[in-house]
Amino acid sequence: MVKLHGMYVCSEQKKLNEDVIDYDLLEDLISHVDETYPEGAILGVSEIHTLLDKLAASYQFRGVAS
Repeated sequence: MVKLHGMYVCSEQKKLNEDVIDYDLLEDLISHVDETYPEGAILGVSEIHTLLDKLAASYQFRGVAS
């Protein structure tokens, strides 16, 4: 059963279009975090800007690593 499940996951991942953002999935994830964890932001505006800058400069994302 586990091997079959793994094969199913692999076949589904091959269908995944990484250029399409699943906003419904993001909404579900944020809702889960909101319902599961104590009150507070996942990331604040400052952290979001810092993360964007870091990703933009990341070697993995074709920038110059910081």
